[in-house]
Amino acid sequence: MMSKVMTASLVLAIVMLAAPVAFPPDGPPNPGFARMVAGTYVDNGVIGIGAFTGLQTIHADGTHTSTNTNCCGAANGAPQSHGQGVWKQTGQRQVTLTAVILLFQEDGTPLFTARVTLVMDFDPDFKTATGPITTELFAFGADVTDPDELPFLTVGGEDTWSRLEVVDLAPPIAW
Repeated sequence: MMSKVMTASLVLAIVMLAAPVAFPPDGPPNPGFARMVAGTYVDNGVIGIGAFTGLQTIHADGTHTSTNTNCCGAANGAPQSHGQGVWKQTGQRQVTLTAVILLFQEDGTPLFTARVTLVMDFDPDFKTATGPITTELFAFGADVTDPDELPFLTVGGEDTWSRLEVVDLAPPIAW
């Protein structure tokens, strides 16, 4: 099972890496804002199926990657790929991002495609963010970029992010 999940994730990664840089439809983000918001955040959220913890990385070029406790066969959901997506500035300290996640049965058989949308409002220092999360489930392989494609299930919830920062460690012990 794990090899099917990893193979599907690898194929998705190769396709995304082979494509040109995918800016949001409105073009690349404002460089000043992008520098402030770019980083990795510890993600704690609750959606219709329960709580999750993960990592969200906002890249300065307008792309986004994520992982959470459902990835690779966690106990509270179907095994899933990492999220890949794009973001854009939608307010003074707000981003809206959309990511695609592939979900699999425990044996690795494709199950669904999910489109996840978050609208995150950041504090003035860009250290924390909160906002609603919406997950839409589609048949596996559906074109989730087509606005006429309708999900068969939509669940919502709330998400909270905390910026991951470098921690100064004690100097190494000389042996």
